[in-house]
Amino acid sequence: MAGSFTSLLFPGSTPEVYHLSDRIPVFVEYVESRKTQLPVKYFQMPGVCRPPSPDESNAIDVKIKRKNLGQRLMGTQSTQLTSYSISALENKSCTPMCQSRLDSKQIKFLKKLIDKQYRVHFTMDSLPVLVRSKSRNYALRGFPIGFKQQGDMRKQQGDIHNGQVAQGNSNTDTDTDTITTTTATTTTTTTTTANISNNAKNQYYIYNHLRFVIYYNDFIPPPDANTDTGTRIVKKGMHITGFDVVPVSIQQDMQHCNDAESSLQNRIDTFQPLKTDNAGNPIDVLFSYEVSFQHSHITWADRWDIYMMESPDNEIHYFAIVNSLMIAFLLTGVVLVIMLRALKKDIAQYNTMDIHISMGMGMAEDDHVNIMEETGWKLVHGDVFRPPMRGRTLLSVSVGTGLQIGTSVFLTLMAYAARFLNPMRKGQTLSYVVILYVLSGSVAGYSSAKLYKFFHGKAWKRTTLMTAAAFPGVLFTLFVALNFFLHLALGKASAAVSFWTMLLMFLLWVCVSAPLVFIGAFF
Repeated sequence: MAGSFTSLLFPGSTPEVYHLSDRIPVFVEYVESRKTQLPVKYFQMPGVCRPPSPDESNAIDVKIKRKNLGQRLMGTQSTQLTSYSISALENKSCTPMCQSRLDSKQIKFLKKLIDKQYRVHFTMDSLPVLVRSKSRNYALRGFPIGFKQQGDMRKQQGDIHNGQVAQGNSNTDTDTDTITTTTATTTTTTTTTANISNNAKNQYYIYNHLRFVIYYNDFIPPPDANTDTGTRIVKKGMHITGFDVVPVSIQQDMQHCNDAESSLQNRIDTFQPLKTDNAGNPIDVLFSYEVSFQHSHITWADRWDIYMMESPDNEIHYFAIVNSLMIAFLLTGVVLVIMLRALKKDIAQYNTMDIHISMGMGMAEDDHVNIMEETGWKLVHGDVFRPPMRGRTLLSVSVGTGLQIGTSVFLTLMAYAARFLNPMRKGQTLSYVVILYVLSGSVAGYSSAKLYKFFHGKAWKRTTLMTAAAFPGVLFTLFVALNFFLHLALGKASAAVSFWTMLLMFLLWVCVSAPLVFIGAFF
């Protein structure tokens, strides 16, 4: 069941086998927040260590996938290789990466990202990084940039994943206390072994040390893999079945990191604050990481099960669904009451007439005329099929645009049904919708022109031009305006759509969609 479920969600994926000391690349995909829709570029954030050089990337022999049109429109960043050096089955203690100097402007920007609860999303062997909670039984994708102390959190405790919570049936557990700050959308967790003083209220801290916990399962080649007919011998290796991270905030220097013999822990007296001194001088922050490999009995086919778990804010979605259903039922009841009150008198009159007819009794001529006379809502049928004298162009353009959108969505659903599309790849889905919308321009042109001529309109060319320009023009204008404001909001760190992508969308509109609309209107 699990294997078939995995193959349905991730068709074409095959397990990667790693051998001892093989380099395992770590990629960064995006930096996003649930409180805002503005993505941020990882390597443009203050304090982030530089990406590996092209020579280093070529030495790892990593193939970077290009973004499709949908990913570019969503602002998804290209999957980029990070500088974390991780080798299969080789544990690492604290390893320095770089030391960054943060000035007041950069610190202000980082505080802004922390307030918006941005999270960094790494991937290893196509697995997104997780921060898990054993006590609350949930897992969050990505790790926070830092955290903010709000008020007195001395009594807030829990047991978040501290690099010891295993995947599978391991019996290890956490051995430190934690502090959990919960907001309406996400949960930021920090570990502590002491009380937090009230003097540090509203203080910001940055996670400058990452403890990676990689779970693996042994790969044993089949018996026929080492036969003399083969050209190479398949060695034993491992499959990666889990990728976790424990973010740590700690004030340290190179010597302290190199001399560390055990895992670094979050402690209140060693948190790395985000603040300058009284003179406003920049601060130096050392970024480091450590790696721990742990054996797991989870199979490769079941490694995605943890990602299907509910996150802490899923109850909000349930409440929203129930609220929507209650509103729908309430409005339906209101409409039914209004309709019954409007129809009650007419229904009673028709029932009286039926009773008299069935009993063979006659009715007064005035009463018969009153019952048969159509008034009020019963006169609507005479207006429904009457050709409009005003608004014919707007109606025709709206119908044509709606059919164009409906055609593209219907063809996309058919592609889903035929398994040409993977529902887990949102960028690919958006690409299909955009391309199919452009190619469905002839449907919009034919339907709008046909309907306009049916209304005895004469300016069908103007209607066709508006069909080709109205809806795409409004969308393109809004798209350019929002992209411009995104640049203003986050500066060079914004993951805004590039100029070339906007130019491509403009060319698809003007050179493909618009001509197809005119071709459809001609026929």
